Amino acid sequence: LGFKATFIPESLEDLGGYKNALQNDGVEVITAPFYLSTDSFLENRGSEFDVIYVTRYTILSSCIESIKRHCSEEKIILCNADLHFLRELRAAARTKNPELIAKAKETQQSEIMMMSQADAVISYNDIEHGIIYSHSDGTIQPLKCPWVVEKPKRVIEQTIKRHGLSFLGSFTHPPNKEGLEWFINTVFPFLSAKVSLSIYGSGMTEHDKKDLTVDNIYPHGYVEHLHNAFDHHKIFIAPLLSGAGIKGKVLSAAAHGIPTILSPIAAEGTGLRDGQECLIAETTDEWDQAICHLLTDESLWLKISEKAQDFVIKNYSFKSGREKMRKILESINIYNSLP
Repeated sequence: LGFKATFIPESLEDLGGYKNALQNDGVEVITAPFYLSTDSFLENRGSEFDVIYVTRYTILSSCIESIKRHCSEEKIILCNADLHFLRELRAAARTKNPELIAKAKETQQSEIMMMSQADAVISYNDIEHGIIYSHSDGTIQPLKCPWVVEKPKRVIEQTIKRHGLSFLGSFTHPPNKEGLEWFINTVFPFLSAKVSLSIYGSGMTEHDKKDLTVDNIYPHGYVEHLHNAFDHHKIFIAPLLSGAGIKGKVLSAAAHGIPTILSPIAAEGTGLRDGQECLIAETTDEWDQAICHLLTDESLWLKISEKAQDFVIKNYSFKSGREKMRKILESINIYNSLP
């Protein structure tokens, strides 16, 4: 859309390859030791920008005073990534823990307050749009946030070369660990078919690996290239019990052509439909049936693989993402399309 983009991580840490990838795409990246705080950067260069784009309400909370002090004329876009209080409330409701429910309510107040500081709030999940609108008494109307998935260059392998189930998710994100533990304890031991489960994800400690290493379960931990979590396996699972936002790992799996079995929460916001682009399972029996069907019915495997890949590439393309971002910028009078 013709803008110069400058990125500053809250930690100001230089993360090597990730920094290089952004710079190769033409993004200026600010890290220590050139600046030692977001405040000092905004004080020095804040007047250069038209828009301050912040991801997550907690980050906006930490820098809103600096933005107001040094960038009083700039518009603020808040990408909330996921609705934090909804994620916390779902986890609290499962355990009926009054302290966690109270904590979710505190998060709700903080989150809505930070949203009210932004000129535009963007979110991936249509369900969360309605929740934000209602909980802000109609004062905040979120817009759809772009999510872009690139089609892998490799060709889908034949199903006979694949084996077992795959799970991917950061162990530092509580819904991932919660859902995986539930699946391993409640579903996996009672599957009709004998199948392996490979587990990938950052933040997996040696203690985690030791706990997870049992018959037919293989914890691999961090994987640098996502295709290694998808291309060698027959089914990708996302048995999330709580959470919010959009599940990027689900869309990445679909783009790589591996059929997915999802819990209702994992499917939420993606647009993937049960029996078309994915299978949705909730109970132990539903998970067992879905896994057995995909393991034994090659025509079903190929149908879901192809439909999901086509759906994701069409609906989460760069072109689609660019148009969403254009609308966001137009909503705050930063960008105007030609008539």
